[in-house]
Amino acid sequence: YGYDLHDLETGEVTPLYASSITNHTIALYAKNGSLQVYDTDTGKLLTDTTAGLVENQQTVMLNNEGNGYVWLELRDSNSYDVTATCVYGPDGLAADLSSLLDTYNYLGYLTTDPDGKSLFYGTRSAAGTAYSTVSDVLDTGGNVVIPGLSYCYGYYSNSLNGLPEHTFAAKRGFYAGWMDTTGQWVYCQSIFASV
Repeated sequence: YGYDLHDLETGEVTPLYASSITNHTIALYAKNGSLQVYDTDTGKLLTDTTAGLVENQQTVMLNNEGNGYVWLELRDSNSYDVTATCVYGPDGLAADLSSLLDTYNYLGYLTTDPDGKSLFYGTRSAAGTAYSTVSDVLDTGGNVVIPGLSYCYGYYSNSLNGLPEHTFAAKRGFYAGWMDTTGQWVYCQSIFASV
């Protein structure tokens, strides 16, 4: 994580922890603790906040989710265990999901609801089994919105296979398809149906 951002007009050099480009935006996490997201088409500053400094024993994983939102994970440099998970947006810290790390093996960004609020998914071990997992859809407070999906995930919005707004791919029981943020199927079919 030894990046430098060079301003070719002023000659200024800014040391960075990480950068991430997607959906016509670029996210820059500087070593002074600042986190900024720019629109790459217009140069407009979408997010300008402070995410804080990284301790010596941590590394940074930064995922730009578009529209000024950034998924930021800190990991232990030796064990690679996640020590903090936060989401930042145009208004600063949107969600601190660090308290969920004891419950979920993995946390990820999913989509937004119709009000524009971010939703996440957490993958946890299924009760009574050693190898099976289930996924819960979570709001920014870490509350479970949709429990116990076999799996769920989003597509990149700039993908040729992008889904309609506020939907994600999911599987529940013997059905798989597209689900909306209320847990209703937008499209689904039985896993036993032929392609």
